[in-house]
Amino acid sequence: EALKRYVNSRFQFDQYCQTKPAVASYKNGATVMLDNRSGDPRIVAVGGVQYNLAGYGWKIITLSAKTLPTTLFIDCGGAKNVAQIQMYK
Repeated sequence: EALKRYVNSRFQFDQYCQTKPAVASYKNGATVMLDNRSGDPRIVAVGGVQYNLAGYGWKIITLSAKTLPTTLFIDCGGAKNVAQIQMYK
């Protein structure tokens, strides 16, 4: 059910920590899914906030920023800036 709900607001991380989509825009306060499509556990950081994802695990997070518009960068393990989120009011 979560996959259906977040079909248009999901970041999928592959075995190389690359993500789809690489760029997206969301309103402040939106929720998105971080979806690990690798069997390896991952530490994913969104705007500097770290999240632990189990192998083939996922997490729903709420995006927020005090200053808008802004860009949040996503890191996956040692891979930096694998995606960008454009945040707006």
